[in-house]
Amino acid sequence: MESPIRPPRLRPGDRVGVVSPSGSVAGEWDRVERGIRRLEAMGLRVRLGRHVRADWHGLAGTHAERAADLNEMFADPEVRAVIATTGGAGCLPIVDRLDYAALAARPKLVLGISDVTVLLNAVHARTGLVTLHGPDVAYGFALADPGLEAHFLAVAARPEPAGPLPAWAGVDRVLRPGRAEGPLVGGNLAVLVHLAGTPYWPSLRGRILFLEGYGQRGAEVYRCLHRLRLTGDLGSVAGLVLGSWERCFEDDPDPREALRWVVLDACEGLDIPIVQIRGLGHNIANVTLPIGVRAALDEHGLRLLDPAVA
Repeated sequence: MESPIRPPRLRPGDRVGVVSPSGSVAGEWDRVERGIRRLEAMGLRVRLGRHVRADWHGLAGTHAERAADLNEMFADPEVRAVIATTGGAGCLPIVDRLDYAALAARPKLVLGISDVTVLLNAVHARTGLVTLHGPDVAYGFALADPGLEAHFLAVAARPEPAGPLPAWAGVDRVLRPGRAEGPLVGGNLAVLVHLAGTPYWPSLRGRILFLEGYGQRGAEVYRCLHRLRLTGDLGSVAGLVLGSWERCFEDDPDPREALRWVVLDACEGLDIPIVQIRGLGHNIANVTLPIGVRAALDEHGLRLLDPAVA
């Protein structure tokens, strides 16, 4: 497996671009401002995308406008990281409008969660660049959580392996024991599966797949996992990490047991470790998981083996 491209590490005084590649934050700008203040408190300088506060059918501007904001940040030599304000439902229509060559020419961190899963994995698939699944501005950094910020900096600002995840993001339960090692890939299951079969789909072979969910019925999670089984992708992973599944399985009397059954059913016949951890999901403090970086998984949790940045 080829080595990933590691972007330069963040340093105090670096400029970071804040963009809205997905949903509109026009009605929750106060949360974005709180997150921006936290980034500034970490010594970072913030540049806002031109359409960051736009609202077009619930999205942060037209497809062309959202893509333009990203492309401007990709091309700007002063911007060292691009951070999403929030998720939503708008990343899929813009992945074929992005200038991947510009980003490859000037590697930089790309960070987000939820619908931004599409962007993170598309960038990694097309460029080989390490991307970061972790806190966004409005629902991540706005929490002003010291643990969240410390782990983000451990991954994004230090050119050395971050090691085991912090205790607050430790093991919730082990669905299947074992040990696996491989590069990380994943994000929100509901949006990730829509990349399958496209030129923006990352290879899952030999990788540790991490998944989280929000607002899905049990049947929807079931279908998404079996779609990955039918494509052969699920059968090629080295291990599976589960996060939280907020507002999922609400049609089941025991959501926790329903998740366990659905996952084990889709993974029938696969000899891989399956571990559920805390600190991965919606509306909670999130660890920063670098897509493309080698990790180890066992019953004790997830450990980052290589640095995410240079």
